[in-house]
Amino acid sequence: MKKFRIYTDTACDFSPNDYKRYNVNFFPYHIIFNDTENHLEHISISTAEFYKKLIASKAAKTAQITPDEFLTEFKRCAEENIDVICFTITPAFSGTSQSALLAKSMVEEAYPGMKIHIIPSTSVSSGQGLLVLEAVKMRDLGFDIDTVYTKLQQVNETAYISFTANTLEYLQRGGRIGKGAALAGALLNIKPVLVLSDNEIRPYSKVRGREKSISELVASHLKACPDYRSRNFSLIHSEAYDEAVRLSKMLKDDYDIEIDDRIFSIGSTVGVHIGPSALGICSIRKNETL
Repeated sequence: MKKFRIYTDTACDFSPNDYKRYNVNFFPYHIIFNDTENHLEHISISTAEFYKKLIASKAAKTAQITPDEFLTEFKRCAEENIDVICFTITPAFSGTSQSALLAKSMVEEAYPGMKIHIIPSTSVSSGQGLLVLEAVKMRDLGFDIDTVYTKLQQVNETAYISFTANTLEYLQRGGRIGKGAALAGALLNIKPVLVLSDNEIRPYSKVRGREKSISELVASHLKACPDYRSRNFSLIHSEAYDEAVRLSKMLKDDYDIEIDDRIFSIGSTVGVHIGPSALGICSIRKNETL
């Protein structure tokens, strides 16, 4: 059976150690501060450094991965006679998947017989990360690339993510709420609970205080996923690891939901919009193939 290599963009929020541990290759996002300072995620800037700069900067954004960046790696795989399965962020957040698809068509035309499967995630952060982990499991169990691609397209449709932001400032910076709403939220200690639905970040509810927002976060996710006992879960945080650990314990004690070591630090693609001290829950339906 022909070998295949797993790629993902850094929107999956793996740590540098995760990429090595799971033998997954990554395409880094470009992070731009104040329109002048440009970094590559996990290469020229760490996640901790990203948040320090985010807090200090007046403006921060990410730029999509270019077709040429995908082309270089896909051609290298073709020359080594290795197929590719590649995960990208949801198209609603970035044109990165289109860049990957363009590079795929160019390489497959130049190298007949080469297979490059692109899976645009329906989620972000560890919602995408859970999908990559399923690919790793199937690869390591000896499944062929077509079986992995077909099964994970199905699992991809089941992803759900909800999170709470500790401040409205970064949602306001990104134009998702107005300045007045952000100011009122700060004065009233409003903490929004947000969900990724239909490829858009949408408000689910607003509560006062951090503890209430975490309780609402759990309730909203389990309400949306009544099949939660048949799902794999992960937690996400932005410089709020201790709270993520406490949330993991709560889910285990109250609902028998195992998180294990699936606690991910939110990277730049989501971090620029929600800022530090955010906390979230991601889940996908368990892969029945395994």
